[in-house]
Amino acid sequence: MITVVFVKNPFEPQRNREVRTLPYVKGEKVSYYVQQCTKDLTLPDMVISRNSYTINGAQAVKDNDFIVFSPVVGKGHGKNPLLIIATVALSVTAMGVGGMVAAGSFSGAALASATGFAAIGGYLAAAAVMFIGGSLIQRAFGTANTSGFKDTSENPTYSWTGITTTNGQNNPIPITYGTVRSGGQTIGKYINSDSDKQYLNWLVCAGYGPLKVYDVQLNDNPIENYKDVKLDTREGLNVQDIIPNFNDTISTKTLSYEILDNEEATCLSRRRTIENQLINNLHETGAFFKSMDKIPCQIKIGQDGQPVQKEMTCANYLKAMILDEPDPRYMCKTDIDKAGWKLREGAKPETFEYLVNKDAKYHLVTWKLYNAKDIEGIPPYEKGQNLSPEEITDRIKTMLKDNGVEMKDEALFKDPLEGIKALRKLAGENTWHEARLPAQRALEREYAMTKLLQHAGATKPYKIKDGALITEYLEHDATTKILYKSAYRGDTASQKINGAFEKSELKRVAQQARELEAMMKDPLQQLEVTMKQDYQMKDTLIPKGAQLKGDDAYKVLFHIVQEDRRLFENIDNPEYRKEVAFKVQFKDWQQDISLEQGLLQTGNKGTLTESLKYAALQPLREQAFDEVRRDEAITERMKLKLFNGSKEFKEAWEASQETLKAAEARLMVQEYQKADLELSRAIEPLLQSESRYLSSHPAYKKIEDRVDTYLYRIPANEHITDEIDVRQKYGEMALDVKTPEFYGQKGDGLVIELKHSLMPDYDGHFMAPGMEEEPLPVKPFIKEIEQRHVQEFEDKFSVSLETDGGRESYKGDEARQFVYALMQDDRDMFTHEQSGMKPVEYSGWRKLTVSYDEVPVLSREYYDGQMKIGSARFSKDLINSGKDDLDDRGRTALKDLNKGLRVLEKYTDNQVQLESAVEFERPKPEEIEAVIQRGFEPENMEEHRPKIGRKVAQVMPWYEAKAIVNYCHTDKEKTDYMVAELAKKYKADTIERWIGNYLPKYKKYVKESLERPDIKKAIENQPKRNRVQAKSQSTERQA
Repeated sequence: MITVVFVKNPFEPQRNREVRTLPYVKGEKVSYYVQQCTKDLTLPDMVISRNSYTINGAQAVKDNDFIVFSPVVGKGHGKNPLLIIATVALSVTAMGVGGMVAAGSFSGAALASATGFAAIGGYLAAAAVMFIGGSLIQRAFGTANTSGFKDTSENPTYSWTGITTTNGQNNPIPITYGTVRSGGQTIGKYINSDSDKQYLNWLVCAGYGPLKVYDVQLNDNPIENYKDVKLDTREGLNVQDIIPNFNDTISTKTLSYEILDNEEATCLSRRRTIENQLINNLHETGAFFKSMDKIPCQIKIGQDGQPVQKEMTCANYLKAMILDEPDPRYMCKTDIDKAGWKLREGAKPETFEYLVNKDAKYHLVTWKLYNAKDIEGIPPYEKGQNLSPEEITDRIKTMLKDNGVEMKDEALFKDPLEGIKALRKLAGENTWHEARLPAQRALEREYAMTKLLQHAGATKPYKIKDGALITEYLEHDATTKILYKSAYRGDTASQKINGAFEKSELKRVAQQARELEAMMKDPLQQLEVTMKQDYQMKDTLIPKGAQLKGDDAYKVLFHIVQEDRRLFENIDNPEYRKEVAFKVQFKDWQQDISLEQGLLQTGNKGTLTESLKYAALQPLREQAFDEVRRDEAITERMKLKLFNGSKEFKEAWEASQETLKAAEARLMVQEYQKADLELSRAIEPLLQSESRYLSSHPAYKKIEDRVDTYLYRIPANEHITDEIDVRQKYGEMALDVKTPEFYGQKGDGLVIELKHSLMPDYDGHFMAPGMEEEPLPVKPFIKEIEQRHVQEFEDKFSVSLETDGGRESYKGDEARQFVYALMQDDRDMFTHEQSGMKPVEYSGWRKLTVSYDEVPVLSREYYDGQMKIGSARFSKDLINSGKDDLDDRGRTALKDLNKGLRVLEKYTDNQVQLESAVEFERPKPEEIEAVIQRGFEPENMEEHRPKIGRKVAQVMPWYEAKAIVNYCHTDKEKTDYMVAELAKKYKADTIERWIGNYLPKYKKYVKESLERPDIKKAIENQPKRNRVQAKSQSTERQA
């Protein structure tokens, strides 16, 4: 059962309350039982407690729970000392729940009592809560504070109430003899607040010491039963320590007015909550925030009716960063109405603060702002582009330069953290220096650093320097003033530093705009290409030394990139790995590029400019990340350094070669990073020109059509966090690194784009060749559209095989695997039959039919060994081999089929099948024809082979079997073949008699076959038999 107390009038709780006992319903929440008692109040209009804990009504209920609720009087509910809740309502909670209220309402009671201090009981809890509630009412309503006793009825010496803890002055202090149960005398009592929690500190005297204190109870329960109550006792000796929390004499005075405005007190309370969350973050991650990818701001509507974005600062910035909404924009109701937008139904605002500085005394007021997700009509949030670590480093360098701090590229690339160190120093120099303690100075500096890194494009949490010092300092910030004063100073410093950066950035943008205007007139006028070897572009040969400019230059570069993509994985094409070399120049940038087409050495980018950049970095990328090339480069460098090096270097080499090699490997990675960043800057004008050029040349938009490569997902881990980590793991296989968001999916980790598929480990994971010793647990990253294609493939793809023995059919991926098995059978038979022998049982006729959505896309009759299906490398090649013979309906079905087939082919977990396809060496057509034309003999039939002395009945099965292994299917085809074989030695009547007697099912076709001109000619041209042969034949007839 559940007990529910409904206090209808909190000012008269005894006369205006309703107590109900309701059946316990498993799974129902507190709100369910509350609503059984009243339909007139909503949850926000109530203050609710369950087993003495203040709750919001959304919590689950257990059997035998005790629920008390009452209307809220004033502006709210909870423990905040400025929320107006009547004393009488608290009294009902205290007396009704008893000890549970004590446990839930205060956790810092300090009690000193005499021997037998065992029955503080329900009145301790009641007094504690009544004292807290009473002080609230006195502050809110200005009631007088009275103490002492008005008459003898209140004298603690004469009372029928049992053992109580006495209060007031002039009460006697007892002298204890023996063992006594006592309530004690209050010496001191005060309340202190921490955020939204209140703590009662109560000092009680048990009598003259020394005394032994034991069996202390609250509400007739041992005090040890309450986990949130702390007890300290002293025996009453001259040498005893002071009881904690009573080191100082504290005087509590009740005022008839509020010291602070309610709203300012609410702001201060919320500031404490924010500070606690900040401290938790520092303990957990070492950073102020768990995410930095969004800068919170307020949207205001200007006088022109246009939205204006204002970045949040100080407490509002801290709160919004901790909330970490996907959309960091906030608006007040007034501005939402001005813009003509609407709030979504059920939208709830967040409470921020605003500093009123127009009055004589500055003070804080609360401010309700709505997040953009709850605003209908607001334009979508456009998240900034994710910058690479190198781009962030470059922006930090620019920010430093704009503030008078110069850093060389060499310093940054030798140690990328140098930029962070320089920025931290700049942030420290720009804070106010009014803080006296090092911890506060560090706090202001690191707050400013966090905001500066956000403006530089950093999205990962910034682990602050001096974190332990700052965390400890904040934990002792009793007023929260330190944090927010430091935040204000940090804001000022970051605004100054970032302001200089943004001002310079505006100048740079203006200059780029002028350059862009000139470029738009003729975007690629300055583009030049010089060929370093002959190049065949369709029907045009471009000779070595040829120079092309403008449109012609772009045209040949476009063709080179497109050929690289067309030949990708097309290893049977004679042009695969065709070499091409050229020099490209645009304005001040020029680059020599050499590549092999078909290896995706131009990457898989969406623009020609990015493709050229990828190709240009190929040598440095291989040197830094390809294991073989890296080792070769390190060896050559070490030789040179040993030849030119100092004595110290040679000694270091002798002491630890591996250490020096590892340092050289790191240097090559830094060289690649530096070249990547410099090249990005150098090609920026060409990238802008190309964008303009493509807008007026739509034919070249095909450059945006990327190759269907291989995507794998790496789960979030501390070892693989960026492009460099991926390249060090996968080398030249890696094309690109993105987050799942780039492909429209949620989740952590990285998505890597590779040139080749990975090997399955049969546990659902994949690894790169050579990485079996240290595999990464990656899995295929299948995009949503690919998932749909695979499902449709499973439902619609079917394969059937018809043989003399019957018909078998398969669907989905099982059918795809079956096709591969048939292809392999064809290849195996071709290899086997090169010996001149074939097994009869595997030489029969077959008919393969492939359909998609019941539309045939391939139909082929064949015999194993003819290589009519086995000459294709992959099943997709076989299935698409008949596309030229299809009608429009068949071509559409084939196109849809290929979408799902490609995904399954890419990420197959059949390693044997994959290796067999990749390693297959396709024979030339003339080689296949030569094997077939030689003809075959039946295997395992030596006892039937024609020999002198063997009977006709014994040798005729040989001729039938030979017809079968030489691709004869129908009885007519077999008869023609046997007659042709026999016509080489025997006369027509003999052939007709033998087939008729020993293979009667072919008898009806013999005469027709013998009438063929080629058969008659063969019989006529038989060599003359000598007497031995004639006699043998006569003897055979007689037999």
